[in-house]
Amino acid sequence: SPVLNGGIVIKHNASQKYTTDAVAAAVIKTVADACGVKTQNFYNRADMLGGSTLGSIANTKVGVSTVDIGIPQLAMHSAVETAGAKDVCDMVQVVTRLYSSEISIKGQKIVIN
Repeated sequence: SPVLNGGIVIKHNASQKYTTDAVAAAVIKTVADACGVKTQNFYNRADMLGGSTLGSIANTKVGVSTVDIGIPQLAMHSAVETAGAKDVCDMVQVVTRLYSSEISIKGQKIVIN
Protein backbone atom coordinates (compact mmCIF):
# COMPACT_ATOMS: atom_id res chain seq x y z
CA SER A 1 0.00 0.00 0.00
CA PRO A 2 1.18 3.55 -0.67
CA VAL A 3 2.46 5.46 2.34
CA LEU A 4 2.10 9.13 3.26
CA ASN A 5 5.10 11.25 2.20
CA GLY A 6 6.42 8.32 0.16
CA GLY A 7 5.94 9.92 -3.25
CA ILE A 8 3.20 10.35 -5.80
CA VAL A 9 1.10 7.32 -6.68
CA ILE A 10 0.66 5.80 -10.13
CA LYS A 11 -2.64 3.92 -10.05
CA HIS A 12 -3.14 0.68 -12.02
CA ASN A 13 -6.17 -1.54 -12.54
CA ALA A 14 -6.30 -4.61 -14.79
CA SER A 15 -10.00 -3.96 -15.47
CA GLN A 16 -9.09 -0.45 -16.70
CA LYS A 17 -10.97 1.32 -13.91
CA TYR A 18 -7.98 3.68 -13.86
CA THR A 19 -6.75 5.18 -17.12
CA THR A 20 -3.08 4.28 -16.72
CA ASP A 21 -1.31 2.71 -19.67
CA ALA A 22 2.31 1.57 -19.79
CA VAL A 23 3.61 4.45 -21.93
CA ALA A 24 2.09 7.20 -19.79
CA ALA A 25 3.21 5.47 -16.58
CA ALA A 26 6.78 5.40 -17.93
CA VAL A 27 6.57 9.08 -18.89
CA ILE A 28 5.37 10.21 -15.45
CA LYS A 29 7.99 8.01 -13.76
CA THR A 30 10.70 9.57 -15.94
CA VAL A 31 9.50 13.10 -15.15
CA ALA A 32 9.36 12.30 -11.43
CA ASP A 33 12.86 10.83 -11.54
CA ALA A 34 14.12 13.99 -13.28
CA CYS A 35 12.63 16.02 -10.40
CA GLY A 36 14.08 13.72 -7.75
CA VAL A 37 10.56 12.72 -6.67
CA LYS A 38 9.76 9.17 -5.63
CA THR A 39 6.82 7.31 -7.12
CA GLN A 40 4.71 4.52 -5.67
CA ASN A 41 2.53 2.07 -7.56
CA PHE A 42 -0.96 1.12 -6.47
CA TYR A 43 -2.57 -1.96 -7.99
CA ASN A 44 -6.27 -2.31 -7.32
CA ARG A 45 -7.22 -5.86 -6.35
CA ALA A 46 -9.14 -7.63 -9.10
CA ASP A 47 -11.61 -9.12 -6.63
CA MET A 48 -12.57 -5.77 -5.06
CA LEU A 49 -14.43 -2.81 -6.50
CA GLY A 50 -12.46 0.39 -6.67
CA GLY A 51 -11.10 3.01 -8.97
CA SER A 52 -13.59 4.14 -11.57
CA THR A 53 -12.65 7.61 -12.68
CA LEU A 54 -14.27 9.62 -15.44
CA GLY A 55 -10.95 9.42 -17.23
CA SER A 56 -11.45 5.77 -18.09
CA ILE A 57 -14.72 6.68 -19.84
CA ALA A 58 -13.08 9.56 -21.73
CA ASN A 59 -10.18 7.30 -22.65
CA THR A 60 -12.53 5.09 -24.69
CA LYS A 61 -13.42 8.10 -26.86
CA VAL A 62 -9.97 9.63 -27.40
CA GLY A 63 -6.82 7.71 -28.28
CA VAL A 64 -4.46 9.51 -25.92
CA SER A 65 -1.94 7.86 -23.66
CA THR A 66 -3.08 8.52 -20.08
CA VAL A 67 -1.89 8.04 -16.52
CA ASP A 68 -3.98 8.16 -13.34
CA ILE A 69 -1.87 9.71 -10.56
CA GLY A 70 -2.52 11.01 -7.09
CA ILE A 71 -1.13 11.32 -3.61
CA PRO A 72 -1.67 8.85 -0.76
CA GLN A 73 -4.33 9.85 1.72
CA LEU A 74 -6.33 8.45 4.56
CA ALA A 75 -10.14 8.64 4.73
CA MET A 76 -10.73 9.71 1.12
CA HIS A 77 -13.97 11.68 0.64
CA SER A 78 -14.16 12.22 4.39
CA ALA A 79 -14.28 15.44 6.37
CA VAL A 80 -11.01 14.35 7.98
CA GLU A 81 -8.89 13.48 4.92
CA THR A 82 -5.21 13.28 5.81
CA ALA A 83 -2.33 13.55 3.34
CA GLY A 84 1.39 14.15 3.61
CA ALA A 85 2.55 17.73 3.03
CA LYS A 86 5.66 16.47 1.18
CA ASP A 87 3.48 14.53 -1.27
CA VAL A 88 1.56 17.71 -2.17
CA CYS A 89 4.82 19.57 -2.85
CA ASP A 90 6.12 16.61 -4.87
CA MET A 91 2.96 16.49 -6.98
CA VAL A 92 3.15 20.21 -7.73
CA GLN A 93 6.79 19.84 -8.75
CA VAL A 94 6.12 16.86 -11.06
CA VAL A 95 3.02 18.34 -12.71
CA THR A 96 4.76 21.70 -13.22
CA ARG A 97 7.71 19.94 -14.88
CA LEU A 98 5.40 17.74 -16.96
CA TYR A 99 3.44 20.67 -18.39
CA SER A 100 6.48 22.88 -18.94
CA SER A 101 8.50 20.23 -20.79
CA GLU A 102 8.64 18.88 -24.28
CA ILE A 103 8.52 15.10 -24.01
CA SER A 104 9.36 12.74 -26.82
CA ILE A 105 10.00 9.04 -27.19
CA LYS A 106 13.04 8.10 -29.24
CA GLY A 107 13.29 4.37 -29.74
CA GLN A 108 12.73 3.00 -26.26
CA LYS A 109 13.98 6.13 -24.46
CA ILE A 110 11.82 8.91 -23.05
CA VAL A 111 13.43 12.33 -23.57
CA ILE A 112 12.45 15.38 -21.50
CA ASN A 113 13.47 18.85 -22.70
